Amino acid sequence: MEQNLDNSILEAPVINVIPPGPKSLKIIKEQEEYETSTLNYPKYFKIAIDKALGSTVIDVDGNVYIDMVTGISVVNLGHNNPYIRRAVEDQLSKIWHSLEVPTEIRVNFSKKLLSTLGFKAKLLFTTTGADAVEAAVKIARWITGKKTIITFEGSYHGITAATVGLTGANRYKNFTQFFDDRVAKFPYPYSYRCPFKDCLNEILNLIDYALSNPGYLGDDVAGILVEPIQGEGGYVVPPKGFLKGLREIADKYSIPLIVDEVQTGVGRTGKMWAYQWENIEPDSLYFKGYR
Repeated sequence: MEQNLDNSILEAPVINVIPPGPKSLKIIKEQEEYETSTLNYPKYFKIAIDKALGSTVIDVDGNVYIDMVTGISVVNLGHNNPYIRRAVEDQLSKIWHSLEVPTEIRVNFSKKLLSTLGFKAKLLFTTTGADAVEAAVKIARWITGKKTIITFEGSYHGITAATVGLTGANRYKNFTQFFDDRVAKFPYPYSYRCPFKDCLNEILNLIDYALSNPGYLGDDVAGILVEPIQGEGGYVVPPKGFLKGLREIADKYSIPLIVDEVQTGVGRTGKMWAYQWENIEPDSLYFKGYR
């Protein structure tokens, strides 16, 4: 089958065996034997993957699919990208892991990544997206000396004990005894399903009112945590001016603005970072390690 420069199979999709094929079903059954029922994706994608090339994946039955998932927004440049593979192979021949001891490639990466932000910043490397959220919130609380974090309905910031309270959906709390409850949730400006006539301005005014009124949030807000475009909330694109309005509110009350770019960062919206569409500067930014 013909492939392009990133190794994607151009004929995709190609169905040789009606999915789920027998080989896939066998592996899925074996996975169920060894892993818990918390697995979600095998319930919807009943295939077992043999290999992945560019933006395409091949299952063990020989079917070829276009990958619309990318490891939940991780493999931005495709599977087995030849340019990335060569860089990885070159690095593996030198050193695999060095803790925090500096290497030339680590310093060069940090410098290049920070140059994309458009403002002066420093890096904090973490293990997971939820870990990054926790770090951003801890920093905001440490700097301000306050506790409450403003988040939004429909948001997703993780489901660990420390982040599940920040995430919009309450269902994740059903089996979690301990979670962060110093959280104030506001509606996200979803123009298609908005309870207000003027979705953007009424929500911004609501946040402003809550911050200015001692009977509501008073003077205990440590930060505003927001996704430039909601991911798990349904890929909701807010009206233009939302991030700019939050930036103005954050400045007005001296509150850090924390931007969650896990699903929007590293070029996925057409700019390196989604906040750049509104020409603002966040106080804190986090994203997943893409490859």
